Amino acid sequence: MIILISLIIGLFLLYGIALLFNRRPLKIAHLFILFAGLFAVNLFAAGDIIYIIISLVIIGASAGYTFRNNKNLLFFIFVSSLSITFIFTFNHYYQKNSKNIDVLINSKERLVEILNEDNISESERRQMIQRIDETIELVEYVVPFAYFINAFIFSFFGLYFLKFILNKHKKSEKKNSAKGEKDIAGINLEGIERFKVTEYLIFLFIAGWFTVLLVDRTENYFLYMAGLNIALILSSFYLIQAFGIIKFFLQKKGMPFSIIPAIILSFIFFGIEYLIFILILLSSLGAIDFWVDFRKLGLNAKKS
Repeated sequence: MIILISLIIGLFLLYGIALLFNRRPLKIAHLFILFAGLFAVNLFAAGDIIYIIISLVIIGASAGYTFRNNKNLLFFIFVSSLSITFIFTFNHYYQKNSKNIDVLINSKERLVEILNEDNISESERRQMIQRIDETIELVEYVVPFAYFINAFIFSFFGLYFLKFILNKHKKSEKKNSAKGEKDIAGINLEGIERFKVTEYLIFLFIAGWFTVLLVDRTENYFLYMAGLNIALILSSFYLIQAFGIIKFFLQKKGMPFSIIPAIILSFIFFGIEYLIFILILLSSLGAIDFWVDFRKLGLNAKKS
C-alpha cells in the first residue's frame, strides 16, 4: 500500500513539474538554475527518497521544456539523463572521498549479512562473497555509466508517460481557452526513427574507445575510467540511433517495429554473450550512420 501511494505521489510530482515548464515561457537557463539547486541539495541530503525526487523533478522539467519548445528526443535525453548522471556520479565520489561513505561497500555488507543468515555451506558462502567482490570491482569502473543507464530508462518511460498524459490534457485545450486558462503547448515529439546523434560526438566516441584499448587501467586509472564511461554512454546513444534506422526502414515497408526487440530479446536464451555481440553490432551500425547517413538514402529512394 505504501509503495502504491508513493508511486501515485511520484507521478503527480512528475506531471506537475512537466506542466509548469510546459505552460511557462521559461528559458534553458531556468533549467540549469533548477538543476544547480538540485545538485546542491544532493550534496547535503542523502537517501533514496531524495534521489527519486531529484530524478522526477529533472525528468519532468526536461520533458515540459522539450514539449513547449519543440525540442527533439536527443535534446531531452542529453538534458535529462546526463544531468541525473552528473549529479549522482559527483555525489557518489563526494560521499566516498569526503565522508567515507561508499555505496558499493555498503551494498556488499548488506549482501554478506543476508548470506550469513541463509542456511548455506561455508564454501558456497565464500564463493558468493568472492563473486560479489569481483562484481564490485567491475562496477567501480562504470559508476557513471550505471547511473546513466538507470537515468535513461526512467527518463524514457517518464517522457512517454508525460506525452500520453499531456496529450490527453490537451484535448480540453479549447474549453480551457474559453475559460481564460493557459493552454498546454504543442506536443510534437518525433519518434526514434528521426533520432540522430550530433555529428561531432563521433570523434568523442572514437577517442573514448581508443582510450579503453590503448591506456593501461592500472597505471592510468582515472583516464581509463573516463574513456570507458564516455565510450559506453555514447555507445548507448548510437544504439538508440541504430534502432531509429531500423524503425525508419521498417515503417517504409509497413512492418511493425516490435519484431526487432523480440528478436534481440530472444538472444538471451542463447546466452548473454550473444546479446552483447548483437548490441555491439547495432551500436556500430548507429556510429556508421555518421558517414553513410542511411535514412537520407532511404528518403532519396522514396522520392525516386
